[in-house]
Amino acid sequence: MLNEELELMVQPADILHWREDKWGNIDVLVQWEKFLSCKNSWEYAALLLSSFLHFPLKDK
Repeated sequence: MLNEELELMVQPADILHWREDKWGNIDVLVQWEKFLSCKNSWEYAALLLSSFLHFPLKDK
């Protein structure tokens, strides 16, 4: 799961939940492929969408 630069390569498996903060930003709770649920994390939806262009975030 490391690339040639020894960086950890992860992919989102699913979006479990979403929330909106008081400024209108959307956060999503991400389940990561090949990781236990204790590694789920809240991520900015805009950053996730720009980082994983082929992940169907808009359907969530």
